[in-house]
Amino acid sequence: MTELYRDFLIQHGVPFSKIYIKPNMVADSLGIGEGDGEYAFFVGRFDPEKGVMSLLRAWKILQERGVKCPLKLRGDGRLMSEMKKYIADHGIQNIVFVDKPSREGLFHLMKGARFLIWPSEGFFETFGLVAFESYASGRPVLASKIGILEEHVKDGKTGLH
Repeated sequence: MTELYRDFLIQHGVPFSKIYIKPNMVADSLGIGEGDGEYAFFVGRFDPEKGVMSLLRAWKILQERGVKCPLKLRGDGRLMSEMKKYIADHGIQNIVFVDKPSREGLFHLMKGARFLIWPSEGFFETFGLVAFESYASGRPVLASKIGILEEHVKDGKTGLH
């Protein structure tokens, strides 16, 4: 439960006394990032509400402006083939689809990133554990300014909107 959901429930008639915000946490010690953060990293579902097509459109614009930061994508979902087609049709370079690693391998990828990208377009994201895993590995999060993303990513402190 987050403050956003607490407020939503109160607005819809749930008494404040019936609501408890229980913070989530990362159980594993991830260690601080390794390397110099040579790439951006997205991990999540390749579905419309996750904002992956917006991410690809933004990466195309960055490439056109000369930015050469690689983007590693880890996930699967309904948009996989559409994403690959968009990348090919627009000649977008420096995008790598990463096979599903072990949990340890995922944290290694996260720790090696310059930052994590959380481009969600779904207002009702539930929690966003991946953002806290990124923080636990010493990496900031670049996120949409929507719903809990705005609550969990403090602009200019833990990441950017």
